[in-house]
Amino acid sequence: DIPIVGRGEMETCVKGELIRYQQKFPHTPLILLSQLSPGADRLLAAWATGPESTVRLTIVEVEGRCVATEDPDVLLEDLRKCAKALVRLHSPDGASLRHGGAFIARQSQVLLALWDGRDTPESHTAQVIRWQREGALVDNAEPWGLLDKVECGPVCHVTTGRVSLSESILKVSLKWLYPTDKHKGQTPEQAAGEWEKFLGQIDAFNADLDRLSAKPSFQAKIDKNAEYLFPAEKAASLSKPLQATRLQHAAADTLAQHFQTKVKSTHWLLLGLIFFAGLCFATYAHLLMESLWLLALYFLAVLGGLGITRRVAQRQYHRKWLDYRALAEAMRVEFFWKLAGLPLTAGDHYLRNLRSEVDWIRAAIRAWEISSGYYSSPISISEISQDHLPWCWDHWVKDQEDYFLKKAKKNHESHKMAEDLTKWAFGLGLCFSVALLAYQLVTHHPSHPLIVAMVLSSLVAALLHHAETTAGYSMLARSYEWMHGLYSLARTQLDALMADPNTDSSQTQSLLKELGREALAENGHWLLYHRERPPRLMHGEG
Repeated sequence: DIPIVGRGEMETCVKGELIRYQQKFPHTPLILLSQLSPGADRLLAAWATGPESTVRLTIVEVEGRCVATEDPDVLLEDLRKCAKALVRLHSPDGASLRHGGAFIARQSQVLLALWDGRDTPESHTAQVIRWQREGALVDNAEPWGLLDKVECGPVCHVTTGRVSLSESILKVSLKWLYPTDKHKGQTPEQAAGEWEKFLGQIDAFNADLDRLSAKPSFQAKIDKNAEYLFPAEKAASLSKPLQATRLQHAAADTLAQHFQTKVKSTHWLLLGLIFFAGLCFATYAHLLMESLWLLALYFLAVLGGLGITRRVAQRQYHRKWLDYRALAEAMRVEFFWKLAGLPLTAGDHYLRNLRSEVDWIRAAIRAWEISSGYYSSPISISEISQDHLPWCWDHWVKDQEDYFLKKAKKNHESHKMAEDLTKWAFGLGLCFSVALLAYQLVTHHPSHPLIVAMVLSSLVAALLHHAETTAGYSMLARSYEWMHGLYSLARTQLDALMADPNTDSSQTQSLLKELGREALAENGHWLLYHRERPPRLMHGEG
């Protein structure tokens, strides 16, 4: 129903916007979800998947069929041949077009629409646009909580007329429509900035993975982490989507470890620079006042610390460590939920107070689900091997139970060591102060070496206390103890369920579902705690 006049301008608008996004986010492949309905759907698909295009077309097919109406301008079979993946959905009420549109709105980060702008009740395009801007629930998806807002996104609207209407829009234009609630009170530029930041975080993950995966040592670490999650020998018997999820977790896990190392080394480097600056200044002020080079070293140490803090903030090491760890833990839950036959998405079960914090992570999980092929061959309970539930017990529940026990003990030991060292340093400073007082009472002159020793001892005590507070050993030890108890209880209940021959598989799946939710909640609390503790030289820096 789209007029021939103006199609060239529409095609230019669509291709120009796709090229702009590919240039702005070069490490992120573009996936076009489409039902290939006659008219706008097929035109967009044809324009986006030209000979030189890198856009990946994914066909959304409801009830096992796609709309096959003849279209004189676009050959359906040609588009099917261009498709890289297929999404198969079941519509419980038989409304295949509506159900497919709701799925596309929920999964899409950006909705590309050829639309005449008429918001009428019978307009399917207008309905999908409302879902995109206000949020849509897929009919066969698990319901959200009553207090949870459904996620939404922007619409790239290319204006078009309709042959069936006497009036038509002569001038083709492109404008962006943003979610009505999330960006309330914002200018279009501010809303665009937020969404480009969101997409930039996805592209940054892909860029980091592309850059580091070129190193054989990094690839070896990915293989090692994949083996830790689930042995390769057993993984060979899994479906391709599950194998892909295993590697996706390993990639995110390895990236998180990489940036965690950078954050921790930066933190200790900053503490070392602070101590060195204090040493130089105290020595200059009390022992070698003629040595201006000590004062110069003091300033260099301070400037070096500020420069390192700024560099780390600009490169976002701290955010990347936390976000990539959150993504890795979400993919761990995703893998074992799918392994147990649970058709759940980890992104839908993250804490509601993290909705704005980790939007890109939920989007990445959903994109991985599509690209991995879960919807082209959806997992059903009947297809799950009897070996899979014991594998969940062995490689998830038991492994995590042991992991949290080990981490709880390690954090308790680190907390005690930090406290002991802080007390010793503080006590040593107190001893130096008493010695200084006694010396001055006897000689009536201050002892500058004792002053330097007292200042440095107190500085060491303060730095040790800061390091312990930033690391949060005590809080993490309590959290890990609680998680160890949770996994221990889950293991006990799973033992009882698997030992009972009359146990229904849904009981085991319900237990694993609840365990996954608790694991995501614990990771959410961990994320919030560490987000406020980046490596910085002073409070409020970075």
